[in-house]
Amino acid sequence: MRNKSAEEILQAELLFIDYDEKNPYYGALKLPFETMFEDEFMPKSINQALQEGDFNNDINLMIGHNEMEGEFFAVVIDEGKGLGGRYIPALSTYPGLRKVTIFNDIKGSFIINVAFGIQVAPKYTETFNDNLFGVLPLRSINQIRRSAVHALGDYILTCPTVLFGGYFAKNDGNVHQFRLEYANSQSICRDSVWAEVTHLDDLPLSFGLPFEPSDRFTFSEDDKKMSRVMMDVFTYFAKNK
Repeated sequence: MRNKSAEEILQAELLFIDYDEKNPYYGALKLPFETMFEDEFMPKSINQALQEGDFNNDINLMIGHNEMEGEFFAVVIDEGKGLGGRYIPALSTYPGLRKVTIFNDIKGSFIINVAFGIQVAPKYTETFNDNLFGVLPLRSINQIRRSAVHALGDYILTCPTVLFGGYFAKNDGNVHQFRLEYANSQSICRDSVWAEVTHLDDLPLSFGLPFEPSDRFTFSEDDKKMSRVMMDVFTYFAKNK
């Protein structure tokens, strides 16, 4: 790594976008760099260290997540597996959807622990039932779409983030946490009637992109207001915590 330039490392990191079409559930989650454990530098896993309180807690920690983290990945999966757009934010509904379809989608997203997926899928679908025609009633379709996307996001990002902060705070660490509910005007979820702010939507706001002249993106005044709030929060935290 020390022999590589910042540009080479960034290019390698961006390779995660190239998902495996035969298994997009995995490809959408694939990352080029992974933390190595059980060596001199990192003798135990992060989970083990957190649960045992074996870490330096004399720091202030800022963590956070977006409301619907899984939508970014659900779009990749939808397109990769040819699901017909049931997780595409711009599609306002998906007539003819069945409960078992969503159940299997959720179960299948737990690729690393299939047995756990079998336990989790009923929890995210238990309040929904097909009608007499064997499909979900229209009033339930977008809600169950949301449920499936939340299941994916909870699995890969939201729950790990919250658990990390919880273990850190339990062992006397000082944790500050945010949840973003605002979808900027460049978000894939902007103006969607069922999907909300998703993974990566916080980055343009955090780094002030709405204030930068651009021929590619047009941000709104509301984007600028939210960007100013987020930059103020992060800079205050960096300076004073």
